[in-house]
Amino acid sequence: MALVVQQALACSCGGLSVCELVEKADVILLGEVIDGGLDPGEDAWSGRPQSATLRIVEAYKGLAPDVKEVTVALLYMPGMCSPAVYRRGERTLAFLGRPAADGRLRDGACGASRFAKDAAEDIKMLQRIFSMSGTIFPDERRLRSAVKLRPIILRILFPSC
Repeated sequence: MALVVQQALACSCGGLSVCELVEKADVILLGEVIDGGLDPGEDAWSGRPQSATLRIVEAYKGLAPDVKEVTVALLYMPGMCSPAVYRRGERTLAFLGRPAADGRLRDGACGASRFAKDAAEDIKMLQRIFSMSGTIFPDERRLRSAVKLRPIILRILFPSC
């Protein structure tokens, strides 16, 4: 009698608060998927889409003001870890890491991005945080130089952080 063992892939994704994501994400944006991504009605756990192009609705962090669209490489696996949250015609709240060496943004398994329709409170919090940033840190250079103080300032201004 033969015993067959299949290798199982597993993941454990830890949820971070919006305030933690503000600190960790290199790029944060609200965008509408205009190309690629999931088809309307497609199962978000399919793992099929390989990229999505988003029209920027609001850029919170990490993008130059003149950027109007971004393309995100999608690295989701079917049925694993987290759903793809890039559906053509819908908005996505994207929390992305540093662009890869080729300059492309990436998102995928265990990512923190979410469908905007499920993230109204998160979007309000980001709008408040980054509207305040303009007065606390009027430019990106000063923001980078004050990065060690930012978590403290966030906790003072936003006790829910």
